[in-house]
Formats: sequence, C-alpha cells, structure tokens
Amino acid sequence: ELYPADELEKIILKKSYRSTRQIIDFTSGILSSVQIEPFNRNGILPALYQQEDIDSSYRKINELLERLQDEHQTIAIICKTQSEADEAYERLKDKEDIQLMDKSIYRFTKGILILPAYLAKGIEFDAVILFDASKDKYSQEHERNLLYTACTRAMHELHILSCGEPSPFFKTIPADLYEIK
Repeated sequence: ELYPADELEKIILKKSYRSTRQIIDFTSGILSSVQIEPFNRNGILPALYQQEDIDSSYRKINELLERLQDEHQTIAIICKTQSEADEAYERLKDKEDIQLMDKSIYRFTKGILILPAYLAKGIEFDAVILFDASKDKYSQEHERNLLYTACTRAMHELHILSCGEPSPFFKTIPADLYEIK
C-alpha cells in the first residue's frame, strides 16, 4: 500500500471557471449529481430551438453563425456521432473558417469546428451550437453524460437545436434557466 487510508485526503473541485453562470446553472439540471459552483461571470441564457426538420435546423445554424462569427473566435457545432458531423460538414463546408474534426485530427485553429460529442471532452469554445438534442438522439440514460459534456463545452453562449421533441433530460431544468426560441 502506497499510502495508508488514514493519511489520504479527498479533495473535490467544485468551482468552474469555464462557463458563465447561466450555462452552469442550466447544465446542472442535466446532470444533477454534479454540483458545480460557477465563477461569477454572467452571460446570456442558453437557448433551445425546436425545429420541424433537418432543413430548418441548417437554416437556424446558418443564421446563428452569421452573428456568432462576428462576436466569437471559436465556435463549435457539436453533433452526437461522427457520421452526423460528417453530414453537417458537407452541408456547411462552403462557410469560411470551417473545419471538421475526427479522431485523426488533434489540432484545430480558430473559427468554426464541427465535431462529434465524444471528441469534445476537454475542449472549450466561446460558443456552442448543439446540432440535434432531440428525444430521438438523447433519451437513454447512458446518453445523459454525453449531452452534459456537449453542453458544457460552451464558455459564453450555448444554442441547442432539436429536430422534433427535445431530449427529456431538459424537462428537469427550471424554465427560467433557458429560453425557448
């Protein structure tokens, strides 16, 4: 035994300096077992956009990117899977400063990055657009952490799109902690 149990001390880090208070308060409702204390930095409320279909989602993404590119240096479009990210890249690749990330790419520059949620852990972005946080994509308990990870990559702005009914994991979040648009 390296250290006797009576000499060990457990330290739990609770303070987050990454995201605004609004993003941390919102994401705490997704994964209630995580008790994070936000650094006192204010921002705008996360926004949830319920879209009718995939085409209206792409129109909303283009609309959001027009504004976000003027205000932020790093923007992520986070998809659930690599194939979803590949498809999003094909639809959006004509945009300036857009990159696709997959497991073979470990470096990226400023601009817009499209990536699957499982590659987003440990990375932070000024703004995040979560591609499709619908009930169809995130409703199983084992998908809760993935949704939480995707949402917590945002430092200043979080925009969540849902093709159809939003994930049931959002139902536990108080309505005053986000905007429905």
